[in-house]
Amino acid sequence: MTFLNALLLPGIAALAIPLIIHLLRKRKVQEVHWGANFLLHESRSSRRRAPQWHRWLLLLIRILIPLILALCLARPALRAIMGGGKGDPGSHVIVLDTSPSMLPSLASPTGISSTGSDHPALKAISEVIDGLPKGSQVTVIGGDGGDPLGVGTLSGDLNRITRAIRANRLQPGGRFDPAIAARRAGEVLAGAAHPSRSVLVISDFQSTDWDRGAGRSLRTLAQADGDLAPTVRFLQVELPATKKTVGISEASTSGLIAVTGEPVSFRARVFNPTGQPWEGHLVAEVDGAELVRRPVSVGSKMSREVAMVGEFPEAGYLGVDLRLEPDPGGWGASVPVVLPVRKPIPVMLVDGRPGHRPLEGDTGYLDLALQPFASASDGKGEGDLFRSSVSRDTNNLNANHLMQFEVVVLANCDELRASNITDLRKWVNEGGGLVVFPGDRTKASFYNAHLLGPKTGIFPATLGNLIKADPSTGGIIHPDAPPYAHPVLAYFNGLGGTGLETFGFSRYLQLDPTGDPADPASPRAILRFQDGDPLFVEAQVGAGKILMAAVPADADWGSWPTQPAYLPFVQRLVAYMSQSASSSLEVELGESFHFPLPDAQNGDRVVLLDPTGHQETLKIEGPAMRTNTSPPPVLHTPPCKVPGIYTVRPAAGGAPIVAFSCRIPAGEIGDRPLDADQLQALAVDAKATRMDSVSTVLESDTLARIGREIWRPLAWLVLALLFLELLVAQSGFGAPPKPKKGGAKS
Repeated sequence: MTFLNALLLPGIAALAIPLIIHLLRKRKVQEVHWGANFLLHESRSSRRRAPQWHRWLLLLIRILIPLILALCLARPALRAIMGGGKGDPGSHVIVLDTSPSMLPSLASPTGISSTGSDHPALKAISEVIDGLPKGSQVTVIGGDGGDPLGVGTLSGDLNRITRAIRANRLQPGGRFDPAIAARRAGEVLAGAAHPSRSVLVISDFQSTDWDRGAGRSLRTLAQADGDLAPTVRFLQVELPATKKTVGISEASTSGLIAVTGEPVSFRARVFNPTGQPWEGHLVAEVDGAELVRRPVSVGSKMSREVAMVGEFPEAGYLGVDLRLEPDPGGWGASVPVVLPVRKPIPVMLVDGRPGHRPLEGDTGYLDLALQPFASASDGKGEGDLFRSSVSRDTNNLNANHLMQFEVVVLANCDELRASNITDLRKWVNEGGGLVVFPGDRTKASFYNAHLLGPKTGIFPATLGNLIKADPSTGGIIHPDAPPYAHPVLAYFNGLGGTGLETFGFSRYLQLDPTGDPADPASPRAILRFQDGDPLFVEAQVGAGKILMAAVPADADWGSWPTQPAYLPFVQRLVAYMSQSASSSLEVELGESFHFPLPDAQNGDRVVLLDPTGHQETLKIEGPAMRTNTSPPPVLHTPPCKVPGIYTVRPAAGGAPIVAFSCRIPAGEIGDRPLDADQLQALAVDAKATRMDSVSTVLESDTLARIGREIWRPLAWLVLALLFLELLVAQSGFGAPPKPKKGGAKS
């Protein structure tokens, strides 16, 4: 037990007052007889004397009243956590959700408004800090693991946080990631100076951020370090209702690359959540110059997909700004897209079972999908994104020949020479893209003997049994349904019945990705069948990629080459495997951009230009000594804080090295927060406590630090003792005795 007002404890000495009075009343007095004294004898004898125990009970009650009253005024509290005393300071980590849904003013590229300190979340932080005892340690981290206020790690200087809030230093972040936030909070609390520790999550709790695994991530934090495990609390802030506006919910291009002077298809989905129809234009701009525009008309609470075609006259990484005109305001009024524009990509198709007629070999459909114009006209292929060359000899897979191509496709090849395996591994490590399709000539024993390892092998998955589709499903198995997150597959989201779900297969080879599934660098399945088995497995090797399929590229095991989605799928797949698309050119707000630069050296300097015009010099990271198996230097940017198009240029000047786009996560636009029941269920799963307000947060913190105050029941006990004292005192004197029979003597 501890006392919050220990200065009032000396008031316990008041219990001596009833005892002193009792002792004074017991002093012996001198009797003085006077003439009428005999008249009192009968009156004194007629009253009954109180028993001895009765008087001691009354004395005890009168002693307890001042004693308990003094304890009540001292505010005693029962300890809930050992190791503290009165007003013990604690170590607190406040996890602030800085995603776009929490900071609506991100619609402006200049950041939050000057009235940012009035934001409900920031006001809550200020009130919590003001209510903490002196000596407490506090810091604020972002839901994406960042430092949104620039206040650093735990510190006893609480004013530095309020100063940062008043100075409007809040930086927007990306999507709230509970796993990253929990890991970062644990790292910060590892250096805490106090045994009482807490983690307060302040968020609007959008449903897209708090999936089923969110509670599990925070539960590990609440169960860590035994007695020093932090108390986890949730505080849901209610944001002012924002005006619903028309916006672009999705945007993509038909391919991952474009060829100079050739048409490129843009696709955007315009959503109208308002109660009125909207009419305007969808405009594509490059460096402020209009490329193409298309009229758009969207009914109330409806969406419409808009497609338009444009051409790029120059090569390079071009940023395209898709925007609505007139500007409806809000997050989705403009969406950035970056596309590599270049000459056609050289591709080598190695056919393990060549045919003598069109579409007869294993690469026939691939060649047609990669060069549709060449197949349909005079063979020049004007307008094709690729220049494919079919080879029937695996001996062409040597170092000198591989240098002529950016992508190599192995289709139904049985075995390769050891030298070919070595040359392919080196070529991929330097930025090449290898795609492997099996077939009836594929020897699983050979493939499994050359699995991808740290320095050798090229096959990212073990080949298993041949699986035939269940007859109950018509003997056909389909890929898993959208939505898809991979850059190759994202284009097929929202296509209804014309997407990848139209691909049907009668059988496939089981693939088991190599490496540790928990390691993000290990090979991973990017698309699966409906039964969960991998359909495509991807591995990153140095600056290049290897992709392995569970089905052939032709129609032997399924009719997928005859479906309309086959051509865009193959083109996007091969473009993704090329050097031009060796890394995704799109990140979400709050994420970092990583891009391999094979021609750069460790320590080279580049300049990053963000959408607001701000420049930052970055250093290229790579191995000090380059070898044939060394990974290439990689560009790592800081987390992107502003949506738009970013450009990377050499520090010495010159043409842009690469460009990329930063988008607001689609789930942050129009999503709904968890309701009270869902939030309570999440809190239970995370072993956290849901708070209704800042006052309940402070009360909960007080309970965790010093225990539960018990002055209120003591106050009621004092009132009860006063009432009892009155009853005992009144019953201490007997009533006059009844008159004797016969009446009084005359």
